[in-house]
Amino acid sequence: MKSITKYISFLLAAMFAISACEESEPILPGEPDVDGCYGVYFPAQNLGSAAARMHYDPRADEMVFEVSIARTITKGAVDVPVVVAGNEDGYFNVPETVPFADGQAETTFVVTIDENTPFDYESNLTFKVTDPQYASYYSVKKSYVAAYVLVAKKVWKSLGLAEYTDDIIGPLFGAAPVTYNVEIEENIEEPGLYRLLNPYCEVFPHNTPGDWDTSKNYHIEINACDPTKVYIEPQQTGCNWGNGIMITASVEFLVGGDHAGTLVDGVITFPAKGLVVQNDDGAYYANNNGAFKVVLP
Repeated sequence: MKSITKYISFLLAAMFAISACEESEPILPGEPDVDGCYGVYFPAQNLGSAAARMHYDPRADEMVFEVSIARTITKGAVDVPVVVAGNEDGYFNVPETVPFADGQAETTFVVTIDENTPFDYESNLTFKVTDPQYASYYSVKKSYVAAYVLVAKKVWKSLGLAEYTDDIIGPLFGAAPVTYNVEIEENIEEPGLYRLLNPYCEVFPHNTPGDWDTSKNYHIEINACDPTKVYIEPQQTGCNWGNGIMITASVEFLVGGDHAGTLVDGVITFPAKGLVVQNDDGAYYANNNGAFKVVLP
């Protein structure tokens, strides 16, 4: 289990590191310390947001993702300067400063990807708070977050409704595997690359209103271009049962070995414990019943 957690954390979260302010007198609640440091940091939920792999769908209105940022000292309205590395070509629109209202502990800023970004453009973005007035050196929190971003222009076609059996989220919480219909698409440019449309949002039988994020789509891509080595890259599910949005991936993608799924006679399956799921509590094996299945239309 520790090795699974290690690989998921590495692939999803990239890197975090400590930052800026020199040590000074202890911070007093509600006020900056004697050096004016507000203890700005990037919260843990960035494991699943800023580090997400971005795919551009031509049908989408825009390509955006959010990065969370917070502070330990909330007194006063401040504009925190954010420094970005990895944007030398200028395809990512990142605000120079992020405003906090008086008393506000956490906020987000939006990164927009230019629609003219070249096909399969890759970048390792790093968002930093380097000004010692804001980022606390001795805080246990972190003052930068790094993210690998791939902008891939992909064109999809609907195949209809797939018969999908969940053995990822429900059984993790003691429920039995459940089978339901989910719309599935295939990539025109990469035959064998499929995506389930929002399988863990409204259509998920175990969900009730409030159990998933309604602000955007959470499609799950399954790469079956090689039907003997099917895998799932780390992706957010959109499902949140109180411990953060759950992320899933295949063990084959994370560590390799003899964990690949297969596509046989129009049915995608994975071996037992061939999948993993992660939330704020940690990472766990999934598909423990070996019941995960996608029956193509």
